[in-house]
Amino acid sequence: MICQKCQKRPATTYLSETVNGHKKELYLCAECAAEHQSSFLDVGDFMQGFLGQTKRSPRQKSCPVCKMDERGYYKHGKLGCAACARTFEESTRSILQQVQGSCRHTGKVPAHGQELVRQQRELEQLEGKLRKAIAAEEYEEAARLRDQIRGLKGGEGACGTTK
Repeated sequence: MICQKCQKRPATTYLSETVNGHKKELYLCAECAAEHQSSFLDVGDFMQGFLGQTKRSPRQKSCPVCKMDERGYYKHGKLGCAACARTFEESTRSILQQVQGSCRHTGKVPAHGQELVRQQRELEQLEGKLRKAIAAEEYEEAARLRDQIRGLKGGEGACGTTK
C-alpha cells in the first residue's frame, strides 16, 4: 500500500482515530508518520489538562513501593505497580469522571449479553440491600433478600461454578 499523504513511498504505519463517533484510518510512510506524530497530544499533557494542572506542586505524591511520582504517572499515563493504584486513586478517579462521566465501567455490551448485565446489576443491588438489612438487624428482610439472591444465581455455587 502507498502512503496516503505523500502518495510516493510505501506505507509502513497505520493510524486509527475516532472523533465524535467517526473513525478515520490513515496509512503513512515512515517520514509522513514522523511528521504526523508531532501533532499528537502527549498522554501526560492530556491528563494534566483534564486535571487543570499546568505546574506541579513541590510536594508530589509518590508510590511507596515503586517510587513512581506524579510526574511519571502523568507523563506515561500508566501506573508502575498495584500500589500506584492506591497512591494515585484520587487523580485517577477525577480523570475517569471527567473523561467517561463515571468511575464505574459500563462499556458496550453485545445484544446477547444485555440480560446477563441486567441480572448482574440487580444482583449487586440486592447484595447491597442484604448487607444493610443485616447491619440493621432486620433478619426477616435479610432472609428474603438472601433467597432472592439465590434465585437469581440459579444453580451456581462459589465463583460461578455450576453445582
